[in-house]
Amino acid sequence: MPVSDTTFRVLGLHCPSCALRLEKVLASAPGVAAAHVDLLRATAVAQVDDPATRPLDVSALVARADAAGFRLEPLPREPPQGQSPPS
Repeated sequence: MPVSDTTFRVLGLHCPSCALRLEKVLASAPGVAAAHVDLLRATAVAQVDDPATRPLDVSALVARADAAGFRLEPLPREPPQGQSPPS
């Protein structure tokens, strides 16, 4: 089963408790299999088990984070190793 990650820049993280709270907010969202927040890099990753049958609703995640006091900005996907980004 394919797995898909969506990475976000996070604004509003100030401490480990903030990171844990945002991680719980993201992980509880419909369609999210797992979430990880990196306090030092100010990023969050939401993982979807099967994006073909259940795509991630990015705007819903942004709204959930906003309601919890954080701002998410989706980051562009990086190409697989060994491939160049499309021009």
